[in-house]
Amino acid sequence: MLLCVLSPGAWAQSPGTAGNVLPFIAAILAGIIALGIIFTLLARLHELRAQLRDKDADLVRSAHEWNHAMDFLEDPMYLVDLQDRLVRANKAFYRQIGKTPEESLGLDVRSLIHLKPEKTPCPACAARLEHRDAFFTKEANDPTNPTGRPIEVTVRVIRDETGRPLGVLQGLRDLSHLRAAEEALYREKERAQVTLNAIGDAVLTTDAKGALDYLNPAAEQLLGVKTSDVAGRFYDEVLQMVDETSRLPVADPVIRCLGRKAAVAVDEQSLLIDAKGNEYAVDVVAAPILDSAGARIGAVLAMHDVSAIRGITRRLNYQATHDALTGLINRREFEVRLRQVMESAQVDNSRHSLIFMDLDRFKIVNDTCGHAAGDALLTEVADLLASQLRNVDTLARIGGDEFALLLECCPIDTAERIGKQLVDKVMDYRLNWEDKSFEIGVSMGLVEITADSRSITELMGDADDACYAAKRAGRNRIYRYEADDQNLLKHQGQAQWVHRINQALEQDRFVLYCQGIQKLGVPGQPIRHYEILVRMLDEAGQVVPPNDFIPAAERYELMPAVDRWVVAKSIETLRLGGSQLQQDTVWSINLSGQSLGDEQFLDFVLHAVDSSEVNPSALCFEITETAAVASFMQARRFIKALRDRGVHFALDDFGSGMSSFAYLKNLQVDYLKIDGEFVREMAEDALSFSLVRSIQQVGQAMGIHTIAEFVENEAIIHKLNELKVDFGQGYGIERPRPLDGFISEQRQKRRVG
Repeated sequence: MLLCVLSPGAWAQSPGTAGNVLPFIAAILAGIIALGIIFTLLARLHELRAQLRDKDADLVRSAHEWNHAMDFLEDPMYLVDLQDRLVRANKAFYRQIGKTPEESLGLDVRSLIHLKPEKTPCPACAARLEHRDAFFTKEANDPTNPTGRPIEVTVRVIRDETGRPLGVLQGLRDLSHLRAAEEALYREKERAQVTLNAIGDAVLTTDAKGALDYLNPAAEQLLGVKTSDVAGRFYDEVLQMVDETSRLPVADPVIRCLGRKAAVAVDEQSLLIDAKGNEYAVDVVAAPILDSAGARIGAVLAMHDVSAIRGITRRLNYQATHDALTGLINRREFEVRLRQVMESAQVDNSRHSLIFMDLDRFKIVNDTCGHAAGDALLTEVADLLASQLRNVDTLARIGGDEFALLLECCPIDTAERIGKQLVDKVMDYRLNWEDKSFEIGVSMGLVEITADSRSITELMGDADDACYAAKRAGRNRIYRYEADDQNLLKHQGQAQWVHRINQALEQDRFVLYCQGIQKLGVPGQPIRHYEILVRMLDEAGQVVPPNDFIPAAERYELMPAVDRWVVAKSIETLRLGGSQLQQDTVWSINLSGQSLGDEQFLDFVLHAVDSSEVNPSALCFEITETAAVASFMQARRFIKALRDRGVHFALDDFGSGMSSFAYLKNLQVDYLKIDGEFVREMAEDALSFSLVRSIQQVGQAMGIHTIAEFVENEAIIHKLNELKVDFGQGYGIERPRPLDGFISEQRQKRRVG
């Protein structure tokens, strides 16, 4: 552009100036406007260049971020254009195809990776051609995955803001690990399913609300339903659980276990009642089912059918606590209830009454008509007495023809009136047996139970003494025990033995006897087994029969002191007798039930055995069956401690109790001594013979030697040999004799030999 500057003089001097100036001015203004436009365009261009630089930076940053994000993924991801040329890919893609970006970018992706087998349609290809998204899983055999593992393929179309396709993003995911996990889960589920189907316990599962979703075959069989029939129903609609005794519903185990998030067992003896009303005794355990976060998603209920076991247990418990003949409770259970009543009296100062009964003329019935008639009499009398009592009263048979009655919350005056009524009822009773009719009577001793009552032994002893006084007073009456009753004290008798026994212990007036136990079935074989017996000498040095002082010692709990003397004296005598008395010979020593219950007695015996020179295998301790059952845990502990040292054990009077077979398997004994009452009559009485045979069979099956007591004649020996009983003991084999004399005799034989 040309700019001209004119001086004012020139302007004034030129003719026709006004007509020439206007075009000139217009030209100048046009130039100025053009310059402004140019400068504006330059500024805008600069601004656009700056924006382009920013956009390029954003694109670079975006590409960098895309690459960084894609490279973070472990699965191959790649972007292709609409002609399937590779535009971009992550490191996982290049790592799997084994090529670099320089070698791959711009190439047809189908030359780099292709899902196979080739003859099948390629969903990824179809999706790219049709510009649509796709998601599918197929078995692939491509260069990156030659083993044919399953691959998940994702196809995503990249579009602009108008929806026009720009390219395709595709991802590959190897599902082999997922398939392996699924297979492991399936195997685990199958294993659990097979296990649940195989076990015998009923198993049910519910959701978190208690709706059933699974029953194993045992549960289906127990409840008589199919899973398909009850699925979705709440489990308490299909079954109910109540306490076996109270019949009240038990606390819901599913709710309890879900609330605690821990397994719970139903403590009550539960009965399961199904929808049809059938009842089953079950042990129940419920456990929650939790997800990985610990949330409750359901519960499992396991039920073990114990109907048969509980039935056996009930029978065994019944046999252990009841008399088999009359159905009344036995002496052991009676003493348990008596102890409870006595403790109650000490707590609340209540008063109760105890009556001891002894039938009169019972022996006449037994001797005249036999045991069958005697059993019938006892059964009918038991029913007669029970029919006159309240539900809270306890009647027991505690001996052959002896009964005991516990009247709770009954003052002694009322009890005496009840006793007189029972005496009258028994006197009116007649036993008609075949062509005979028998009248019997009953003598009763009454004692009051108060807070001052000291022990069961004393109560039973006082009632027994009062009963004896009733017999002495003429029978068929009830006699009330009074502590200061001179007439009663005159006839008590046994109370006098307390002083005499204590004095005999202090003055060492007990002596040992022994009686041989013969091996049966081997005539002429020398005796190698002896039982050591205790006798007491009176003040004049005369032998006191054991039946005179042993009952008193038991009644007044003096037997532990007597047993200590017997054990110590026996071991010392065997030690002084030398090894010949211990070699191949067993010496049995009787122990009372009271000693088993003495916590210090075991320590005393262990010390006596350990500190002596006597071979422990030469010793055998005899424990009566009733004592072993009454003090079962103490007996087991006592037996185990001494058996560990080699000492033998025998269960004495076996068969006299009602729980022999139930407890025998839990007591480690070497010998069973068959109750002499059975042996004595086995040659004439078929029932006694059968009982002895049963005991022999049990002993033989368990590998325990059997010893028959009260072997009094050859007829019994013949029967015992017929049953193959191992040993016999009794007057028919050898009478008891002083142990010192026997030892002297053996020494003399050795010197002569």
